[in-house]
Amino acid sequence: MMFKSTKRFLALIMILALMMTLLLTSCGSSDSKKLNIGMEVGYPPMEMVGSDGSTVVGFDVDVGREIAKRLGKEDINIVSTAWDGIFTALVAKKYDCIISACSIKPERIKAYSLTKAYVANRQVLVVRSDETGIKTPQDLAGKKLGLQGGTTAEDYVTKELIAKGIKVSYTPYQKVTQAFSDLKIGRTNAVLVDVVVAGYYLVQDKKSFNMVWESPDAEPMAIAFRKGDSALRNKVNKILDEMQADGTMAKISKKWFSKDITKGLN
Repeated sequence: MMFKSTKRFLALIMILALMMTLLLTSCGSSDSKKLNIGMEVGYPPMEMVGSDGSTVVGFDVDVGREIAKRLGKEDINIVSTAWDGIFTALVAKKYDCIISACSIKPERIKAYSLTKAYVANRQVLVVRSDETGIKTPQDLAGKKLGLQGGTTAEDYVTKELIAKGIKVSYTPYQKVTQAFSDLKIGRTNAVLVDVVVAGYYLVQDKKSFNMVWESPDAEPMAIAFRKGDSALRNKVNKILDEMQADGTMAKISKKWFSKDITKGLN
């Protein structure tokens, strides 16, 4: 009886070990057949839901799919994640990387493995087309500003405006789409946002919006990996170089922006 019990116990241990192995390899591992990508879906035209109401499309989606192809993956698996939790989920291995308009910032360079820049970007100020009193961020004193919370736009407002005595009232939206919706109906006076997003709205709705200011400092974007995944990051860096050299990045950029926003980054 003791011998049979021991055999059953060992068999149970082996089964549990196998289950744990399967579980770990299914949680965002870069060894899977797909490249698992964290995205904050709802940031047009970088990543957004398409006209069919379900498929995720956008510049970052096309870039991610091409990278996956060149890595030998079957496809991409997009994990839609709110921006305020997107880096936490990366560390928790919910996906392999973040391809989601991630600006290069000193604190991110320190905490994560970032690729080289793959998109040129700046902060811009967008107002309604009938707005005449706002030309610069300093004109926002006493006004209502909309922006996406936890982004570079919020950093700019707190560090460059509020910290310097300019009294700006701002609403940190979870989605940038909400900020533009409220601007259009007059709930806010302006939106501070990435130029890549502003350009999309200005093309889609020229009559409603006007861009009045652009930051002098560039804010290029990168792909983020966990700090220990430098080997995979290096492979992707090489792929980005290849995509630049063979014209693939320019082709994807012109599809979504009607111009190449990826040149002159190296």
